[in-house]
Amino acid sequence: MAGQRTTRPTRADAARADYDGAWKEVIEGYLREFMDYFFPAASAGIDWTRPVRFLDKELQKIVPSGLVQKGVVDKLFEAYALDGAECLIAVHLEAQNEPIENLEERVFEYHYRIYEKLRRPVASLVLLTDKRADWRPHKFERTTLGCKLTLEFPVAKLIDFDTPELARQLNPFSLVTRAHRRAQASKGKPQKRYDLRLTLQAEVAEEIRQIADGTQRRAAIAYWEGALKFVEWVMRMPAGMEIKFEEEFNTRYGEAAMEFMTYREQIGFDKGRIKGEITGEIKGEIKGEIKGEIKGEIKLLLKVLSARFGEPPKQVKEAVARIDNATILERLAEIAATCVSVDEFERALPN
Repeated sequence: MAGQRTTRPTRADAARADYDGAWKEVIEGYLREFMDYFFPAASAGIDWTRPVRFLDKELQKIVPSGLVQKGVVDKLFEAYALDGAECLIAVHLEAQNEPIENLEERVFEYHYRIYEKLRRPVASLVLLTDKRADWRPHKFERTTLGCKLTLEFPVAKLIDFDTPELARQLNPFSLVTRAHRRAQASKGKPQKRYDLRLTLQAEVAEEIRQIADGTQRRAAIAYWEGALKFVEWVMRMPAGMEIKFEEEFNTRYGEAAMEFMTYREQIGFDKGRIKGEITGEIKGEIKGEIKGEIKGEIKLLLKVLSARFGEPPKQVKEAVARIDNATILERLAEIAATCVSVDEFERALPN
């Protein structure tokens, strides 16, 4: 294909990007719930009756690219304090398995750069999602010739929220917390991940199924959609296991199970389509019969592209349809989930 990629994302990069993207989306969808759950004291100081605005584009202009690190989710939003003063809150999420050595300094740099540019009060809040219980950075401090500079920032540790007591709360971030932790625990163990994910999604399905009123039921489904999408995204499984999972879920919950499909529905992960023949234009371009897992991977890959960027160009669909190597398709699926454009994906296609 046209062009050459200088670098390609590794499996580790793609896995981190999965966590990053999932966290960014779930924070935007449940900002108030996020603040209430992880930072209740800070949340209590915000006037939630007034508009809240995300400032991600402004953050990109404020913070130089050299400060941006993989495995860290950076969110910036503008809110009103209860005293009526405007405030800006920078939310940093540690979303990788290993700690960041210079996190304290990094938080300080974000803090002062945001203040320098916007000249408003700033709060820096850090959620650590790594697995190390002893890593809890919370302060940046420097002393020079008697001049002392200190920034202390609130920290929440995800492992502290994975408790039986909090698990009993039907709260979006109780589900999100356990999904993230169980995704970490089941890495490289697909059957374990299958069982853990089934348990998590069944909790929400059972609660929604018990709601008799149709309007309330639809509202509950809409409310939980973002959290369920997070579960399905960070606890992804091979295409074959996704099909098996859907079959078991449908068996347990019948027709109502379709109401709980989120991520798979959005990317067109339809069991019948994956299992059935690839029709239309794509089928005409495939030379020979592509069976089993490869057929599923091709269909899933094209649907991921469609969900993110709209209908892929004909040349991209034709190139994907010609691939009969499962390893290549798996790598391309990772790229499709993390690339910024169809052009970037196209450059990664084999010649």
